[in-house]
Amino acid sequence: NMTERCGCAYVIGPETSMVTIVGSVVKIGCCVDLARHLDELQRANWQRLKVFDSYIFPDLRLAKRVVAQAHKRASTSRIMGEWFRLSAKAAGAQLRLAAGDLHIPMMTNNA
Repeated sequence: NMTERCGCAYVIGPETSMVTIVGSVVKIGCCVDLARHLDELQRANWQRLKVFDSYIFPDLRLAKRVVAQAHKRASTSRIMGEWFRLSAKAAGAQLRLAAGDLHIPMMTNNA
């Protein structure tokens, strides 16, 4: 059943800090299949991308709520869409704080 699939909230960004003009840039988003999603993003990006942080939620709706809250928290750093001028560490903190704001428990998916 599609509605019962787990959701994943993530921080993805360029593997290296080669974006010297704008500094660190990351994407805060969510998906169902992180490996597939990273592959899709990579095909449309000229820089090697890396998953810096990821968290699992019981369903995608919860992941979307946490990501929306993280976007609000980081709104002053928004470049466009789901891309933010933040370090990967700061973006991961925004996800954790957003989940706390909403009282939504999350499990880390980090190795």
